[in-house]
Amino acid sequence: MSASRLEMRALIAGLLALAGACSFSEPEAELVENRCSADADCGGAICDRAVGMCVTPSTPTLRLAVEVTPASDPTGGTPTTRVLGPFEIEGPGQQDLTLAPSINVIGDVRWAGLDEAIQATVRFTRRPEIEAAPRVTKETTTVPVPVEAADGMPADYAVRVLADREYDIVVEPTGEHAALLPPLRLSRPVPGGGDFVRIPLTYPDTFPALRGVVVGPDEEAVSGLQVQAVEVESGRVVSSTAVTAPASSETPGEFEVHLDPGAASFVLRISGGPDEPLYPTLLADPAYFFPDETGYARILVPMLSRITYRGRVTPKDDATGVPNAVLAFRSVDVYDDTTGVTSSFRTTVTTGPSGTFEAEIYPGTYDIVVTPPPEMRDASGDEPVASTLGVLFETLRILPPAMGDELVGQTFELPQRARLGGTVQTSDGRQVPGTTVQAVALNRPGEVPAAPYNRSSDAVTDATGQFTLPLDLGSYDVTVKPPAESGFPWRIAPAMSFGSSTVIQNTFEIEAPVPLSGTVIGPGDEAPALAGAEIRAWVIFEEDGGAVRALPVARTTSREDGSYTLLLPSRF
Repeated sequence: MSASRLEMRALIAGLLALAGACSFSEPEAELVENRCSADADCGGAICDRAVGMCVTPSTPTLRLAVEVTPASDPTGGTPTTRVLGPFEIEGPGQQDLTLAPSINVIGDVRWAGLDEAIQATVRFTRRPEIEAAPRVTKETTTVPVPVEAADGMPADYAVRVLADREYDIVVEPTGEHAALLPPLRLSRPVPGGGDFVRIPLTYPDTFPALRGVVVGPDEEAVSGLQVQAVEVESGRVVSSTAVTAPASSETPGEFEVHLDPGAASFVLRISGGPDEPLYPTLLADPAYFFPDETGYARILVPMLSRITYRGRVTPKDDATGVPNAVLAFRSVDVYDDTTGVTSSFRTTVTTGPSGTFEAEIYPGTYDIVVTPPPEMRDASGDEPVASTLGVLFETLRILPPAMGDELVGQTFELPQRARLGGTVQTSDGRQVPGTTVQAVALNRPGEVPAAPYNRSSDAVTDATGQFTLPLDLGSYDVTVKPPAESGFPWRIAPAMSFGSSTVIQNTFEIEAPVPLSGTVIGPGDEAPALAGAEIRAWVIFEEDGGAVRALPVARTTSREDGSYTLLLPSRF
């Protein structure tokens, strides 16, 4: 191996972070397997005698995208995920998965106004090649001291991505540099060939600047507030981050932000900072700023009085307090009569052992989301059990108390969750223990008030194949995943709706799979077969109303010889 290549790998190893891995164990239970020796063993399916497994011979057309993550990366960093497809299958099939080459991207992140590397997070996001398929983002950070790369030039960052693709690149300054520079957004092609490609990420020499002073109703400067410019249409930050100067400085209340030259129309977002962490957030349109005698924009902000709001969380029709419930308060109409300024405010508090809470807020109309803890104690008080309480959403107008009175809030009564219960069994009636039943919340507004805040949930079937899954009211994608070694596919039930706090009993029948087999082939002239690659299949479909969605339907790992078999559901 050449010295330059060794240097390159040493650099990449020093810059890329290692990805963590997690694991979980399946409950011990007698395994129910998909095995056969003749078609008679398979009901309406057929027996694939070569593998001794019942398979479904044909299906309606399934349109698939396949996500492949190799087991390792040659640089020692996080492996680069590929999305392949779409493929269309109508029954058992063959599909080799040939991976496109990846490449190390290195470069410097610089600005002419600084003779040093910029502290920043750097994100490369691959533009989606398949409609509704998952987006892939690779993230890294700049190193404090640039490292000399193989070409003799300094490198501040390194990231491994797919070659010959278009990327949206975002540089988000951190630390002290966040006060000097706005986020940098670029679009760049990443070419292939060679060990690496250099892409410098360079800020323009100068930026438009916006200077101002923040004052309260009494014309006194307000210190310690955070100031950023945000784009009106996208809501993304398009400036550096400033904090209004402290009262002890020569210029109290003043700030200066540098703007992204490509930013569309924007407003200033003024929010709590070091001196005023609970200050409400207001948006100020620069078109209405009036300069003072120094030429600085003069921004008038309210100085509101907070109130202490106390209350309690209980189950509905039960006076028992709910400890560790989280209340999120959000208002967009905190209004100040003196300045005529409207602002927004949000805060979060947690209930104590008796279910009581205390929140420091401003008068206004609030959307309040109350989320119970995921687990509570059983009747004995010893064992944690899944909470049967659902999420609550309420809108309340909260006003200051009369002089001398204490403001005491209402009791928030949490509803009961719906319960999805039932049995997982095979088409010949065998119950399947050790099956994971996973409900992923779709968080669709309009179903019930709290639906956008629903929680996903999962359960595992017991020795008799039965399960109970508590769910907040709303819609979920429900996926039934038999043990991987069973030879059965997942069962998919998209957009199941739960509109009342009742027990819903379902029998989920697991049918014979539709196998998709092939070999994972690595990039390069030698095209090696890759062992240990993680493979996930997504079915792409159109919902009622025309929205295109992608749902995960199978997962496997390639074998030592690079071969794989995905067991796809015959329907969903």
